[in-house]
Amino acid sequence: MNTDYVTISVASGMRSIGFDERCNRFHAPCSDEGTNEVSGWIFTHISLDDEYIPAPLYRRAFRWFRDNHGLYPSIEIFSEKWISRWCHINGSMGAIATHDKYEDAEDACLMKFIEIVKEKQ
Repeated sequence: MNTDYVTISVASGMRSIGFDERCNRFHAPCSDEGTNEVSGWIFTHISLDDEYIPAPLYRRAFRWFRDNHGLYPSIEIFSEKWISRWCHINGSMGAIATHDKYEDAEDACLMKFIEIVKEKQ
């Protein structure tokens, strides 16, 4: 498992809201939903019409949401649990959930970002 790249759930969601940037990793259609296994390297641009789903690094995914939608995460630890929140550059924010693992908090933030952007489209 490679935890540097977003899960297939996050990658699929990002693609559905317009993420179409060149990535050096991808998820193949046979990847198990919810896993973080990346299936290979990509050296050329993949369009939305292709069956492979671009898998950006987590930091790149967060940067894409910040640069394109003004959203950024707030993940902090409290009482041995990770608390995830979403924030918007305009000052609004909202709680998402508490998590046992930091990586789960990252995924929750990204999935919430996808939901927020879909509601605005």
